[in-house]
Amino acid sequence: MPTEPTAPATPAGCPESGVRVTGEEPSAAMGLRAMTLTMVNCGSAPRTVTGYPGLRVLDADRAGLGVEIDPGAASITTTESLQAEPRPVTLRPGEQAVSVVVWRNTVTNAPGSAQNGLYLDIEPLPGQARQRIAVPGGIDLGNTGRLGIGPWHPRD
Repeated sequence: MPTEPTAPATPAGCPESGVRVTGEEPSAAMGLRAMTLTMVNCGSAPRTVTGYPGLRVLDADRAGLGVEIDPGAASITTTESLQAEPRPVTLRPGEQAVSVVVWRNTVTNAPGSAQNGLYLDIEPLPGQARQRIAVPGGIDLGNTGRLGIGPWHPRD
C-alpha cells in the first residue's frame, strides 16, 4: 500500500498557461479505478483544448514509472465516453473541461512486482508547463503497467 502523498491535491494560484488541473479522489470497483481530472480556465482569455492530457506516473520519490499511457483506454475498459473522438473544447474564463484516467489493480506476476504511483505529472495542453497533482490513495497499477485516459470534454 503506498504512503499518502505530501503535495497538495490542488495546485495554488493560476499557472502561466492560464489553466489549472486538479484531480478528484479515485473511485474503485471490482479492480477498475477511475479518477476525474478537471481543467479550469483560470486565466483571462479563452483557451482551446483538444485531445488527451499528457500524463506521467510518478512514485513516492517523484521518479517516473515505466507506465504505458493508452489514449481511449481500450486496453483497460470499453467505456464509450473514454473512447470518444477528441473534439476541440473552448473554455472561456472560469469554464471547465474534464478527462477521466482509468487503471486496473491486477497482479499476475510474483509479489513485489506491483507498481504504485503517488503523483500524476500532467501536461494539460501540448507544449504547456506540466502540473503535478497528488493522487489520494495512490495509483495501484498492480503489474499491468498501463493507464488509460479519455479525451478532454466540457464539464456537464
